Amino acid sequence: MIAAPPVGAAMKAPPFQLPGEHFAAGIVFLVAAVVGLVWTAPQLSAGAFPAPGVIGVTHLFTLGWITTSIMGALYQFLPVALGEPIRSVRAAHFTFVLYVLGVPLFVFGVVTGHHAAMMVGAATFGVGILVFVANVGSTLHRARRRDVTWWALAGALVYLVVTLVLGLTLAGNLWKGYLGGLRFLVLGVHLHVALAGWVLMVIVGVAQKLLSMFLLSHGVGDRLARAALVLLAAGAAWLTLLHHVLSGALWRGAALLMGAGLACFL
Repeated sequence: MIAAPPVGAAMKAPPFQLPGEHFAAGIVFLVAAVVGLVWTAPQLSAGAFPAPGVIGVTHLFTLGWITTSIMGALYQFLPVALGEPIRSVRAAHFTFVLYVLGVPLFVFGVVTGHHAAMMVGAATFGVGILVFVANVGSTLHRARRRDVTWWALAGALVYLVVTLVLGLTLAGNLWKGYLGGLRFLVLGVHLHVALAGWVLMVIVGVAQKLLSMFLLSHGVGDRLARAALVLLAAGAAWLTLLHHVLSGALWRGAALLMGAGLACFL
């Protein structure tokens, strides 16, 4: 059964400034990414996906627009979904400052080949992500209910950290080149773990609450949502733990798990 929003949840909502600043920054990142997309169009049409400009613009979309917006949405969503406000509003603002300073510096370093700026930017927004994970994680720890949404957000936080580690590994490789021929393998794992483990698991967890509210379909079971989470998490774990030994049909196994998870959600 889908529980109704907790009584008094609105009273636990954070000050509007917190989600508002994230949404505003997300829009700025989106506009910058769209401009960058026009700039990198010749590289994209030529299939030069590993080009520095393409990588930079991609992260304006993923780190800048999508992840910043998810952060802001979760700050507003947690009191409704779990009956618990974010553990520390001050830490959330601190995360925001680190993030909006680190992401542009990282993108600038990638696009220009300035390795010091790239690594400082990555370290800055990376610390912001870790503070965000700790803040939301402690909020989940305080929540009394352990429903589908709780597990979805808990799993998404784990894969956000995995995505960060893989991303920092790739950023360091742009400087030192230690991955060699494994670069594109790690890049593919980074992309798919980010999409399936972080973004999609958040979407499944949030949708489980909000769709029933907006569609007035209370009472719908959560069996398919649970299956979606298990399959998405398993596919992301498969790639994370075994990508260095996978080949042939084993890659298709990870793809089937993720595809089945998406199908269950749909």
